[in-house]
Amino acid sequence: MDRTRRDLLKELSAFGLSGTALTLSLGATKAEAARGYDPREDIFYLNKALTREYEVIMSYDYSIATGLFEKIAFEMFNMILTGHNRHKDMISRAILRLGGTPISPPSEEEFKNSFNAELIRTGSDALRFNQRYESEAFVVHSEIATYLKDPSLMTMIAGFASDEVVHESLLIKAKASVPFDPTLRIRD
Repeated sequence: MDRTRRDLLKELSAFGLSGTALTLSLGATKAEAARGYDPREDIFYLNKALTREYEVIMSYDYSIATGLFEKIAFEMFNMILTGHNRHKDMISRAILRLGGTPISPPSEEEFKNSFNAELIRTGSDALRFNQRYESEAFVVHSEIATYLKDPSLMTMIAGFASDEVVHESLLIKAKASVPFDPTLRIRD
């Protein structure tokens, strides 16, 4: 059975390799990317990655706005949010450099309706909510990295996927430090 680059990247990403290691392991070269390269494909996939970044940013913005967090968790959320804003900016610049137009973020109303954000009633809910977004961002970025033709873009997006693993790990650690108290399930 032939293994594609995509299959190999998915397998390697499960081991938490860096974006650079993933790209190098695929043997991607500039010559390979130059053969039949059409930037419209990369623009399409970069906009998909940008969509995911917007959603993650909105999930953190919404969680921070709830006021459910003490200073340490609030600072952690802000640190992660800063990383996602950096991802968003880098993806947008890459799209513009390729001659494309970055998509616009969804409205706050679209975000709330699509993902049941109103279900966040406790700090644990918000941690779980954002952990889901980090996990989905990892999957999306890992997959998109396999579709990109330009090796530098592949490396960038695969690197973002590895960042998502770090972000999710921080959220898991934070969630484990929150004691379960059934009386705190609904916020006043």
